[in-house]
Amino acid sequence: MIDDLTIGMAGSGGDGIVSAGESLMTALALEGYYGMLTKSFGPQIRGGESSCRLRASTRPVLNPGGRLDLAVALNWDDFLKFGAELPIAGRTTVIYDSNTKWRRRRFRWPA
Repeated sequence: MIDDLTIGMAGSGGDGIVSAGESLMTALALEGYYGMLTKSFGPQIRGGESSCRLRASTRPVLNPGGRLDLAVALNWDDFLKFGAELPIAGRTTVIYDSNTKWRRRRFRWPA
């Protein structure tokens, strides 16, 4: 059983990334989990990139966590703009839109 999970999501403004994070955080809280949610937005008023980072645990959460356990990229280019806030590693499960034409061999995975 997983007792600590860190999820990062990113996409274009209007994709519902922040709403999805807020909904997931609410659902986890109702089930008795502790959590922390952070949100980030790009400089554009409309259509810019947005992201959220959610950490849920069976214990009180005191920080946003390290590397992501799960990454959701609705737009891979937007996700990469949040690289420092949404760090991935070799064990990160990545869910992405296949229309972004992303290729793993072109991406350098952090150590």
